[in-house]
Amino acid sequence: MRRAIREVRPDLPTGTTLAFHEAIDNNHFDLIEAFEDSDYFAYTYYPHDQGFRYDGDTGDFGRVLEQMIEVSGETPFHIVENGWATAASLGSSEANQADYLDNTFQSLTEHRDSFARHIWYNLHDGRPENCTTAALSFFPPDFDPSSVGKCWNYFED
Repeated sequence: MRRAIREVRPDLPTGTTLAFHEAIDNNHFDLIEAFEDSDYFAYTYYPHDQGFRYDGDTGDFGRVLEQMIEVSGETPFHIVENGWATAASLGSSEANQADYLDNTFQSLTEHRDSFARHIWYNLHDGRPENCTTAALSFFPPDFDPSSVGKCWNYFED
């Protein structure tokens, strides 16, 4: 891809967005290696467990940031989405989200010279009436949420 883009726009930086939490969960760091000729990486990171549970360690981002630094090597990276859900149905709370925020920004401060930029995704929860629309945006127009059972409610939350 980079070569094709460079033929048309040699000055245009190219990069790839990867879900870092998926690379961790599935041990697929080879995906990052596949794009190592990129000008930059863009990572999303949502520290949920199976079933979109947010009941893990709110202080774990520092370890994950160190993994990002290590696997990125010399390629600059951006953290373009990062967040912690607050829904009680997901095992979380606003207090857990606040703790995650504090810990995350502490880690980002400690490693400020090791990444290009960090974007916190939504510093507020969405309105419940907008959550269905947002969740449906991940699926084809004819998707039926009832086809995935209870999982849909967790994803929506």
